[in-house]
Amino acid sequence: SNGDNGHILLEPTSTNLIPYSEDFSEWISIDGVVPTDNFTTSPEGLVNAAKLVFNGTTDSRIELNVPTSGTNTQSVYLKTESGTQNVSIGASSTDLSQFTITDKWVRYSHTGGGNYPRILCSDAATIYAYGAQLEALPYATSYIPNHGTAVGITRATETLNGSGNSTLIN
Repeated sequence: SNGDNGHILLEPTSTNLIPYSEDFSEWISIDGVVPTDNFTTSPEGLVNAAKLVFNGTTDSRIELNVPTSGTNTQSVYLKTESGTQNVSIGASSTDLSQFTITDKWVRYSHTGGGNYPRILCSDAATIYAYGAQLEALPYATSYIPNHGTAVGITRATETLNGSGNSTLIN
């Protein structure tokens, strides 16, 4: 696009393998992380984002055991209570991406292996989290909410019909 034309985003079939994408109290707390669900306004505009309080223990985290294999991508919206904070995400203890998050909602993602998606912080800090996702893809797609379905929620492949010009849009 040259900025004058619109964009169409058509996504492939994908499944959010995380059964509690907005319910962080269902995640496993390691080394004293205290999650409080429905604490603040999420990027969705609803009060459904979680508050996560880390106590400063090295490798303090919340995580889930999600049966998966091969390459996958974890993504989650994060922000701080104030200032900046270093936080890591990933699905194994040896394959993590570290980010410096701010007080603005941003969706962070990590592609790698492992079946324990996690949010890790080694400092005493309060952060907010929303919309966790784990996909068996080498990239993140748009957020697919999952409110407790153990088998995951799947979005079907999106298609475009009746475009009017098959040389521009097939």
